[in-house]
Amino acid sequence: MSDFFETYKLNSEYGPVMVIAEIGVNHNGDLDRAKKMVLKANQIGANAVKFQMFRPEALATAKAEMWDSGYGPGQQLDMLRKLALSPEEFTDLKRFTDQVGIEFLASVFDHDSLRHLVELGVRAVKLGSCEITNEPLLTAAAKTGLPILLSTGASDLEETKRAVEVLREAGANAIVLMHCVSHYPATLDDANVLAVKTLRKEFDYPIGYSDHTTGFSAVLGAVALGARVIEKHFTLSKYDIGPDHEASADVDEFKDIVQKIRNLERALGHGVKKWAPSEEPTRRLARKSLVALEVIKKGTKLSRDIVAIKRPGTGVPPKYYKEIGNYTAACDIEADETITWDMLEKRMKDEV
Repeated sequence: MSDFFETYKLNSEYGPVMVIAEIGVNHNGDLDRAKKMVLKANQIGANAVKFQMFRPEALATAKAEMWDSGYGPGQQLDMLRKLALSPEEFTDLKRFTDQVGIEFLASVFDHDSLRHLVELGVRAVKLGSCEITNEPLLTAAAKTGLPILLSTGASDLEETKRAVEVLREAGANAIVLMHCVSHYPATLDDANVLAVKTLRKEFDYPIGYSDHTTGFSAVLGAVALGARVIEKHFTLSKYDIGPDHEASADVDEFKDIVQKIRNLERALGHGVKKWAPSEEPTRRLARKSLVALEVIKKGTKLSRDIVAIKRPGTGVPPKYYKEIGNYTAACDIEADETITWDMLEKRMKDEV
């Protein structure tokens, strides 16, 4: 098992969820802004920060049109050039992130970026939803030997199965599949968080959730359904121009989401059905026991006519009510007194 999986206990059903602050391109192509975001993400409880590494010319053709980007109509290449950080800047950013003490992750969109990411010494590779049918890149990522986090937005189950097959054939064995809806922002009606449950059933891998909704409802639903990784877009301002700011959580929102996740984890517990130590008084005082309805003299054969069931639960449990006729009083028992085992004697068979 990889040390990355061990660090975040990704193969466990219990324990803290890994929370990734998806900075992505919300640094707007500004290295200093990216570093500021790393510091903020670390301060508000994220386990990792994630960026997007790409070479604009390798990602889109000059004629590829924009979609919901925040920049208005135009070509993707123009937007990508504004948002890209250089390899040298990513080297600087990785060094800075290590100094801060937070995990550095990045999505890669081309082979050169993948090679550079591996050279940076990362512990895992992220592949975005748009790469799920890019089998050459899936294969190359798997051959790095690093754990793979694969988002599954805009895909169906069969496409996801095929992507996993490609990864496995290329040697990947540490895989996290991330449910995702690739719309920015995604509506709650489209979130389909129950897909986390479906992916857990279909694949023997940790399942995560890459969230593009606003708010926290979908995230908490995913955690409750067993997601082991939560990825949420992070911005310094939701009003910045760019493709992801509107669908991102700002500093206060992200901090609140992390706290809500941690509170939910406490509430989810360990899954073993047993009573909590705090319930011990309830077990003793709110449960019921057999109680004498009247004074019962020593040697008296007990019967249901002279026994009731009342609180507290410190005496003979009510499950013995039906067979109470098999006992006699070993001592005098006062009316309304809780009957305990030392007050009873088992009657011999020939006495019954």
